Amino acid sequence: MSNWQNWAVALILLLCIVRIGQRVYAFFMKVKEKRNPCENCATGCELKQLYEKKRLECSDGKKEIKKKRNFIILKMKNDEIRKVQVLFDVSFEGYSKEAKNVYQKTIEAFLNGDEMAFPRISDDLGFHVRPHALSSQDTIIFTNGKEITKRSFWANKNIIQNIINSKS
Repeated sequence: MSNWQNWAVALILLLCIVRIGQRVYAFFMKVKEKRNPCENCATGCELKQLYEKKRLECSDGKKEIKKKRNFIILKMKNDEIRKVQVLFDVSFEGYSKEAKNVYQKTIEAFLNGDEMAFPRISDDLGFHVRPHALSSQDTIIFTNGKEITKRSFWANKNIIQNIINSKS
C-alpha cells in the first residue's frame, strides 16, 4: 500500500514542479516581450507596484509633461486682437504631481470600466480628461464594451494662468 502512495505523492510533486516552472517561464517571457509580467496577478505584490511606478515614469505622458512648447497669447477685445504675446520653452514639468494623479485616476477609470470616473475640470485636479476627436467616428471601444469618443488630457485654466503669470 505504501508503494502506490509514494508514487502518487511523487506524481503530485512532479506536476507541481512543472506548473511552477511554467509560471516562472511565462513570467520571464512577458518581461522579455516588454509586457506586464503581473497582469494576471491577483494580489498587489511589491513587484507589481514597482512595475507600475516604472511604467508611469517612462510613459509618454511624462515625456509630454517635460516637453517644451511655445505659447501664443492673444488678448482680445470685441473680437479684435489688442495684444500678441509669445512665451517660449514652456513646460508643465512643475505640475508633474498633478499630472500623475490625473493619469492614475484615468487608469482606474479604464480598469473599472467607468467612463464617468474620468477626471473632470470641475474636480480641480490641475488636469482633466475630455473628448478630443477628429470626427464623431473617431471612437474607441471602452473597457465596459461601449463605444466612446477618444479622450485626451487637458491642462486646467488655473495651471495655464500660473504658467503665463510666471513667464510674463
